[in-house]
Amino acid sequence: MIDKKHNLFKFSLRSKMIIMLALVVISVSLILLYFSSSMILKDKQAYLYDSSFSNVEVIANAFDDFAENKTKLVSAYLQSPPGEVNAIAQLYSGDTDLFQVRVLKAWLPDEIGPEGNPLERSFVTEKDKKEIDKYTKEEFLAHQTQSNVVFTNDHFFKKYKNRLSFILPPMETINKKTLSSQREKKTIKSLHYEEGLAPRLLIIKYRPEDNQIYCFEFFLDSLVDKFIYKTGFENTLVNLNGEDIFHNQSQDLLPEYNRFFRSFINKNIKKSSEIKQSGVREEKVGTFDYIIGFKRLKSFPELFIFSGIKTSEAYEVTTFLIANTLIYVLLLIGSFNIFSIYLARTITKPIDQFIKVIETIANGKYNVRVGPQNTSELELMAGNFNLMVDKIQDYNQKLLEYNRTLEQKVQERTEKLRKANNFITTMVDSLAQGLLVFDKSGLCLDLYTKACEKLLGSSPANQQLSRLLKTEDKELFTEWQKSLFEEMIPFESLVELGPQSLPTTKDYNLKDFKHVTLEFYPMRNDEGRIENVVMVATDKTREYKTQKQIVEEQNYVKLVTKVIKDKRSFLRFVDLFENSLYEEADRIKTRGEFSKNDFMRLLHSMKGLAAFYAFTEVVVHLHEFESDIEKDVLEKDDIPLRIDQVLDVFHETIHRLKDFIGENKDHVVEIPERILREFYHSLYLSSNDSALFFSKTFLEAPVEKYIYPYKELVSELALKLGKTIHPLMVENGSVPVDINYYQSFFDSCIHLFRNSVDHGIETPDLRLQKGKPGIGTIKILFDLEEGDLGKVLVFHLQDDGAGLDPDRIRRKMVELAYPADQLLESDQEIIYHIFDSSFSTADSVTDISGRGVGLFDIKEKLRLLGGSVEL
Repeated sequence: MIDKKHNLFKFSLRSKMIIMLALVVISVSLILLYFSSSMILKDKQAYLYDSSFSNVEVIANAFDDFAENKTKLVSAYLQSPPGEVNAIAQLYSGDTDLFQVRVLKAWLPDEIGPEGNPLERSFVTEKDKKEIDKYTKEEFLAHQTQSNVVFTNDHFFKKYKNRLSFILPPMETINKKTLSSQREKKTIKSLHYEEGLAPRLLIIKYRPEDNQIYCFEFFLDSLVDKFIYKTGFENTLVNLNGEDIFHNQSQDLLPEYNRFFRSFINKNIKKSSEIKQSGVREEKVGTFDYIIGFKRLKSFPELFIFSGIKTSEAYEVTTFLIANTLIYVLLLIGSFNIFSIYLARTITKPIDQFIKVIETIANGKYNVRVGPQNTSELELMAGNFNLMVDKIQDYNQKLLEYNRTLEQKVQERTEKLRKANNFITTMVDSLAQGLLVFDKSGLCLDLYTKACEKLLGSSPANQQLSRLLKTEDKELFTEWQKSLFEEMIPFESLVELGPQSLPTTKDYNLKDFKHVTLEFYPMRNDEGRIENVVMVATDKTREYKTQKQIVEEQNYVKLVTKVIKDKRSFLRFVDLFENSLYEEADRIKTRGEFSKNDFMRLLHSMKGLAAFYAFTEVVVHLHEFESDIEKDVLEKDDIPLRIDQVLDVFHETIHRLKDFIGENKDHVVEIPERILREFYHSLYLSSNDSALFFSKTFLEAPVEKYIYPYKELVSELALKLGKTIHPLMVENGSVPVDINYYQSFFDSCIHLFRNSVDHGIETPDLRLQKGKPGIGTIKILFDLEEGDLGKVLVFHLQDDGAGLDPDRIRRKMVELAYPADQLLESDQEIIYHIFDSSFSTADSVTDISGRGVGLFDIKEKLRLLGGSVEL
């Protein structure tokens, strides 16, 4: 039965072909239409920009050429000798743009009377201007009494017969420019555009030959008519105040244009540091969009030509062309869709026949076949299909026969699978290893071995792996578990970042201690992706205990060896360790005194000495103690209790060495050192010579004796850090010193050697990259120098490692918020900050270095001895 709802939005092959062809045609047509329209619009825009700019260039050049040509004509006219008025008029009559030529008598400034020069007053009043339009030519000329008109163009009298006031000369302007022309003895050229008067080009030139000033008035009628009015653009001549002089716009749009000119000139020319001479812009004038070109006149820099055209009018033909193109595209799409319907029907008709045959076969009737086809491809397809139907009919018969015996075969196979499954289950449950499977969410599946319950403490089925393994940081474990399945980095690399064993805090010597290692393996699907992960838990308690015991035995052998080599130094260390911690605990209990910095320095020094003598458990306790003090997690009253715990562990180790150090730790020779010093004191009071001999013989020793234990420390530490270092070199180590006076300082020198190996000497490969020998060198030199109070011991320590980096020290000081003035110190001054309390350039804290305590302790020990340090 066909589900009509399920097939509601499914299309037939014919419909899909029609839709697909229609979409292709529409997409291609629209893309072509879009790009062709864009190309036409851009081409039209470029044409309009070029046309607008060309038009404004032509107009500007016409005005400039007009001014230049008229200036040259004036110069040519005035080079001819003076003659009769009629002869001059005949000479000038050839220029149709010339309206009048006046000859003005020159005058000097000292000729000005009390009332001023008459030429500076207008020859006609405003009242007369209203009547002058009624004058004849002769009456008009008669009013010009203050100047000698040598030529008047009658053409303009005819043109402005009823508007004679329009062609009146701008007398006040002429007078000012005449005065300027006489004084400066040069040609004055000016474009006059006074309201109510005809616009004209005034050229005024002083002629010294006859002491006359000639004023030529050229009307701009033909120039304006040809280049302003008779063009397809809206043209305007504008001054720097934004006032239009000539224009061919309609009166309705003129106010909007004037506002635009004032705004444009004020914004782009007056307030611009770089005056723009020309250009083309798209601007808005009123409610209309315009393409406007502009250019500054060379002859008259105060004037601009603007030429514009409305965008709507400019693109009218282009819009019509695009609309026609769209109609053609729609007709093309419609025609092709009709063709696609016919094509789809032709292609899908044979397929419909195939579908009917398939439906008949699906109903169990195998006697139908596909008939002949009209193409070779369909004929081949029909033949293969009929052959397939024959094979299906044959296989159907065989299947009916096979079904009769299938039930018996299934029972036989089921029995075999049951036996195999029992065998596998028994074999897996007998394994000592625990195997379980978990999915992407961290949920353990039902697949696991019995050993899991024993090793993990409970059944893993349907438990979260993080809860089963008792992980401390569940969020971190979840992120690691998620990364396993995402495989952003290889699975094998990610496994190394996960848990390697079950967490335990119990002492491995306890009976119920158990060490279980964890391994992880991916289960991938056919596509190679991880679907599940197998975890293998293995009981490695015996191996772990054995390894720990071997390490302990090795450390014990090292400890015994060091004790035997230098029993006195070891006993000194025991006394120093016990007394220092007992005194600190007593100071807190009885006096309530506690200095965090001093106590951190004490713990760091004791940790270094304990590490030197392989007191492994003591080092672990001291390192944890340091961390708790640094993080302020301990109350002051809890510190003595922690000190007692450390001393208990320390005494357990000492107890194991009693056969080597004896019951009385104070004796390092046959006579206790205390008795020897009392005897020395008595000798000193009675005889200085005897005391000096006794001191050198019994109480002093070569200074190298203090350094001897550190030779082994350098070798062991280098091996631990993967570095190669020559045996510690000591020069002049036979210098005798008091074995008691310098003991505290040389005890703290362990920090020097640890820092030199850890921070100074590089790894062999890094040393070779720097061009150094692969083996590092640490060198010591002792010397005695004369001081203010006698002999002074000088201790030189030198290594060929990386040295001190002032920039790195300065960056660390920035992180620790040092004062700004200290950050400005020189490199030689800045390096001494490594001796500051809690200052370290290490990126992390280790059991070797990183807390910034060791070097500070050395500086304090030197200060107590009255010494100093120099880098």
